[in-house]
Amino acid sequence: MDIFGTLTRLFIAVALLGDVCHCWEAYVQGPVKAVRGSCVLVPCNTVTYTNVKWYAYRRMSYPVVYSNDRSEIMDEFKGRTSVPNALNGNCTLKIDNVRQQDSEVDLYVWIWKYGGEDKGFYDRTIKINILDPVRPHMSVANTQVEGKPFTATCRFRHSCPSAPPQMSWQGLSSTSNVLTHRKDVEGLWETEATATFRVTRQNQGARLSCRTVLSGQTLESGSVSLDISYAPTDVKIDYIGRTSVVEGEKISLQCTSKGKPQPTAYEWLVTQNSNTIRLKGSTVLLQDVRRRTSVSCIATNSVGHGESKQLSLDVHYSPSIVQGLFCSMQNRKLQCVCQAEAKPSAVISWTVDGSSEVFPPFNTTTQHNGSMTVSELTGPQGHNVTCMATNVVGSEFTQILVQSEGDTSAVFAVVGASVGVCVILGLAVTVLMIWKKRRHAVPRGGLSTAQHVTANKTCHDYSLESDEDLYVNAVHGQQVYEDQDAESCIYQNYDKSS
Repeated sequence: MDIFGTLTRLFIAVALLGDVCHCWEAYVQGPVKAVRGSCVLVPCNTVTYTNVKWYAYRRMSYPVVYSNDRSEIMDEFKGRTSVPNALNGNCTLKIDNVRQQDSEVDLYVWIWKYGGEDKGFYDRTIKINILDPVRPHMSVANTQVEGKPFTATCRFRHSCPSAPPQMSWQGLSSTSNVLTHRKDVEGLWETEATATFRVTRQNQGARLSCRTVLSGQTLESGSVSLDISYAPTDVKIDYIGRTSVVEGEKISLQCTSKGKPQPTAYEWLVTQNSNTIRLKGSTVLLQDVRRRTSVSCIATNSVGHGESKQLSLDVHYSPSIVQGLFCSMQNRKLQCVCQAEAKPSAVISWTVDGSSEVFPPFNTTTQHNGSMTVSELTGPQGHNVTCMATNVVGSEFTQILVQSEGDTSAVFAVVGASVGVCVILGLAVTVLMIWKKRRHAVPRGGLSTAQHVTANKTCHDYSLESDEDLYVNAVHGQQVYEDQDAESCIYQNYDKSS
């Protein structure tokens, strides 16, 4: 009996040990959280199997939540359940488009392993806690500056890491959009969209938001109004008071612009001809303004600067008549031209012989070219002509010289030059003759040994009364010396002087 009892106990122990060695389980975790409208994964892991089904726990029935045979699935789960990774014992259940009533179901798994053995784990049910979806949360990382990129992020909680929701941006087009996913401490998932934008001042005040869709339901974040900073633009110069200035007087100008933030500094460039000076301030008072003066202003804020177009000041000045004008005679007809520079343009009037009433046969024509006015007067000859130019600033007049037809001034100049040359040549010849005469008048023995000589020939006494006579006498003197003994005449003259 003792041996038989021992063997019996040993057999039972071996049998029990065999049962323990051939046992297998399905490991599930619950409860799980799910966001309504999202999907949810119910974790499950077991041995390698040939078939798997999920059931909703009931006392008297076995309603199917998932099966390879779609006809078995209960209506409220049909088309929404799957086991996406049925390999290596993965029996995780996926439920799409989670509904609020899904929270009322207790789920359990049934496994068919190789060899035909199956097992249902209805003692290990899993519940789903359904959460309402929360709108995406958006934040802008930095300020928005025109022409520079800025980033914004949008976060959304869901329960479907295998198929996270798409996220889009409203109000601006992004240059890039990167999605990242991570699991939070509560077991849910968070998808974050990080987008980069580039804006201009035209986007000022635009509202930026992000949006996602869950099972046909659109969820949108709160919007942010864009506050875009940009350098000064539309920089302009405005007149304070008068829009024109009389030359030599003063004028006030103001620099205006659009910018965010408002400009904090202004600089003026004042150019007169080729000289440029710089002034500070949003307004400027220019003293002693001259014509051909132009100005521009530069406005600066923390973002950058903008410059206005160059403005040429409207400087008024009185007429200035061009010098060197004259009237000419052509075919016994008087033709006069008067030119005057002024701003505003000058009005040119004519005075003929002191009368400003110019009637036919006098005619006038006037042309304007910018600040220059040209007027022409034609009429009969023999009159004195005066030109007057006038505008609102002042006036100027001048008498115009009349140049006679066939003017002989050039001939007179040539004749005068010829006479001058002749006079110079005559003086040179006269000086030469006097020098020759003095050279022949000196005796060889000197004056102390001179002897009285009686001349048989008459010696003529020529006197020099003027430069012209000097030139003539020098010519006649050559004839005298040819007929007379020059030396005797000299001695005779010497005796006369003594």
